[in-house]
Amino acid sequence: MQTKKDMIKIYQKMGIQEGSIVCLQANTDAMDSILGKGQTCIEALMHVVTDSGCIFVPTFDDSCLDPSCLDGLNYDQWKEMRKDQPGYRSRLTGCDGFGIQFLRNPKVRRSKHPVYSFAFWGTYEPVVLETKPDFPICLDPAFWSIQNKHVMNILIGYDEMKSVLPYTIAKKKHMGTWIVQRAKVGMSNPPTFETFMNLSLEKEEQTKCLKACVIQHYTFDEISYLCLQVDDTLLK
Repeated sequence: MQTKKDMIKIYQKMGIQEGSIVCLQANTDAMDSILGKGQTCIEALMHVVTDSGCIFVPTFDDSCLDPSCLDGLNYDQWKEMRKDQPGYRSRLTGCDGFGIQFLRNPKVRRSKHPVYSFAFWGTYEPVVLETKPDFPICLDPAFWSIQNKHVMNILIGYDEMKSVLPYTIAKKKHMGTWIVQRAKVGMSNPPTFETFMNLSLEKEEQTKCLKACVIQHYTFDEISYLCLQVDDTLLK
């Protein structure tokens, strides 16, 4: 059983240190051999990077997407759904279990994008919380952490296809299919919606984008750990 002390050593073996910038993605269903599961992973990483670094976690949720963006809904359902649908609120809108666990920690703040939000802890520019960019998972200057060459994408219990990095790379390399999405924001009457662009990637495109990453594989107590970093020389 891995303890917090064990997790600290694991992160250090992966090259994480004080001041590191880490995008953490974790599958809590794969953490049976970690004592404390997701919270242990979070606290150990905070201990290693300290608040001079930055940890950010995807807190994506599609519950606020406009009905027109969802499959299987008839047009005559859209109007009523738009009326009753809860709009995005950073403190209340859900996300996956690990994202919720991260959000419970002191000094963690969530960005305002109504679908593709991230939660941040540590040292970062406050503008990332306010900015709601088109192509929200991209090498946009507003999302400074991803474009920093030292950022690490750590995946625990996931394979590389779960990584957010292919989307950042696809935008830079002009790959993927552009799609228009919109989502409800807040609970105003009449409702408020925000429209933004996003990318859709086929599996083959994701795989191609991952070739622009340096990927290191680790296994501890049968749990898979991956460390991905963008190789700037392969983005051109």
